[in-house]
Amino acid sequence: MRKKPGLRLISGNEVREIPLPDDETIEKMYICSSKILWSGNELYLFYKADENLICYKYDGKSWRQPDRFEDEGSYKPLLFRDNILLFQMDSCKRQKVTLRVYSNNSWSEPKVLDIRGTPFNLSLVPAIFAERPILYQQGFFSEKYYFVDEVRVTGPFKISSSFFFALGLWKIVLIAILSTAVYLLLAFLLSLFIGRYKLKRWIMDSKEYEFASLWRRFLANYIDTAIMMAPFAAVAYLLLKDDAFFDNPFRFFALIIFSTVGMILVGYFYYSLLEGIWGKTIGKRISGIVVLKDNFTKCTISKGLLRNLLRIVDFLFYYGVGLVSAVATVKWQRLGDIVAETVVVRDHHASGSLP
Repeated sequence: MRKKPGLRLISGNEVREIPLPDDETIEKMYICSSKILWSGNELYLFYKADENLICYKYDGKSWRQPDRFEDEGSYKPLLFRDNILLFQMDSCKRQKVTLRVYSNNSWSEPKVLDIRGTPFNLSLVPAIFAERPILYQQGFFSEKYYFVDEVRVTGPFKISSSFFFALGLWKIVLIAILSTAVYLLLAFLLSLFIGRYKLKRWIMDSKEYEFASLWRRFLANYIDTAIMMAPFAAVAYLLLKDDAFFDNPFRFFALIIFSTVGMILVGYFYYSLLEGIWGKTIGKRISGIVVLKDNFTKCTISKGLLRNLLRIVDFLFYYGVGLVSAVATVKWQRLGDIVAETVVVRDHHASGSLP
């Protein structure tokens, strides 16, 4: 291919030059586009030129008139029994794979194969497996293959599972539970330590209020997070179980982005409305704490919306910013509490009863 294409036959100790077809398209052959097959004592030469896929047949004496097909992107000819299977994969048109079969000295009409799954057809590799033609697919996170015949495509059949389900759902749940337990334990120990040096109670109008400890606030947050994530996790599990999103990275990352945005919006209104109307979310109710104004009167929806507007900032460094703010303020307030002028206290003190 240095100056022009060349073809040589190597057999035993003999190297023989084979003349290429007398065709001007040979000079326009795309680099690395040529493929050669040997079948039935005949040589088949495939190459691309002038937006065509060209197939010449050599019988040992001369080249026959070529067959020309439209160039549809990548292609691969395969020997299968006494036939030639020509696969053409269009990388621009989603899921389009065309199959032609050369049998009895003629090509069949092109057939478009129905391939479910990824739109990235360059990942489909024709091959022969178990004495049958297949299309091997290297997905974004998994591998699979399809059996192909002249009538239909069957599959996909998994070779390896995606990383998500290869771990096993129970392992993922176990990891989540253990990491949560460790984090809550650290929050509990930190809460005990800080509670020894910070003001924990506030008296106003002959009523005593106890500020919610970091431990109770972290526990409430984990409960609320689990409640909000449950429906998103269920939907994600059902979608990812079919591998359709793993095969397509754009759909996979789109799912992550939409889920993240959805959880942020749902979380914002979940916290804001429940705290604004009742002063507590489900997690805060279980943990025995309630949100009030900093004058210890009932919280309002406007305060709830403003308080949770800065939750994203407080969440930075895994609620590290909120932790520092709560430790540094007299009334255990995170940034959202400071801006909205709210506090979080033990629920039974908010009702007026003393410990």
